[in-house]
Amino acid sequence: MFLLSILTQTVFAEDSILTDRPSVGTSGFVLNKGSIQLESGAQRVSTGPSCGSTNCPNQYVTSNMIRIGVTPKFEIRPYNDWNFSEPSQSTTGVQGKINLYSSDENSHAAGILVSSGFSSGQNTSTVMALVDIGGDLASGWLNAGVNFGNQVFSQSIILGVGADKSFAELVINRQGEEQDLGLCVGVVYPFANYQIDLFILQGFDSITNQQAGIGFSWQIK
Repeated sequence: MFLLSILTQTVFAEDSILTDRPSVGTSGFVLNKGSIQLESGAQRVSTGPSCGSTNCPNQYVTSNMIRIGVTPKFEIRPYNDWNFSEPSQSTTGVQGKINLYSSDENSHAAGILVSSGFSSGQNTSTVMALVDIGGDLASGWLNAGVNFGNQVFSQSIILGVGADKSFAELVINRQGEEQDLGLCVGVVYPFANYQIDLFILQGFDSITNQQAGIGFSWQIK
């Protein structure tokens, strides 16, 4: 699930940049045409059968994405997630985000995210519907989609809410009869052309989801 932990935009501060860090979800907004933005972070991911105990092994991952505004309604997003502990699990890929609707007055938006990644010769793809609902005091977002690759098919739903500089997300992944439920919470410190963020994620149904991370986003132009 950390492959997507690069990603929801909510307008936390006036005149701040629009980012998809640090949450699991993704916003329906896209960058302006010609804009370039770097979104990067480092995470500790706890995995293994003993996860949840003091002996839970850790993996260390860096996530890096370059967002490029191609048109007023489309951005392309090459990314790399490098796993220092298990390099074979590192992923390189590209995403495309299409904005179907957006409103400057109330921060509402809708879009589609298409992603294709490669890990140890294995291909994975994702298609997600993105919905943002803006408000004066709080904002909400919903992502729903499917993940497929290597004869594995799963569904994902992400429901989030943000207020001021903090946010919380409920993350549900379902594969066959198995379901994984998690909670992601974090804070962001937005500025005019960069953002610093912190987050933690805890899985409840799976012993393979415990994460903590820090990130930085920078609008290059």
